[in-house]
Amino acid sequence: MKPRNCPDWRPAGEPAGENLGLELLLTEARGFARVAYLARPEFLNALGSVQGGFLAAMLDQAMVEAAIAAVPAPAALPTLELKTSFLRPAPPGRLIGEGQVMHRSRAVMFLEGRILTPDGTLLATGSQTALIRPLPQ
Repeated sequence: MKPRNCPDWRPAGEPAGENLGLELLLTEARGFARVAYLARPEFLNALGSVQGGFLAAMLDQAMVEAAIAAVPAPAALPTLELKTSFLRPAPPGRLIGEGQVMHRSRAVMFLEGRILTPDGTLLATGSQTALIRPLPQ
């Protein structure tokens, strides 16, 4: 089920998000999204925390959801650049992702994101540059 304020044009399913256990919690047209993920045992490294590549993918998805929320018409929003900073080891289980559009031009969007535990402990932050490519309707 899509959260309130989610654009009608958002694709119903996305394999990458589904593999991460993506659940849309909140989207706002100002360019904000809150999502949840399920970090499964196969996401863990040898030390028992979520491997950084999975966290980067979660950050990317959270920021893309914010971009989707900010664009009123169907568009492809490919990531041009992604920077990730890992602050703490991420435990398995439920994780929260947030994405926010920081600036938008006609063709490019700049976003920030973060991954947190359900109790609000900050695990990772990221920034992204995304291209806005309108799709035919």
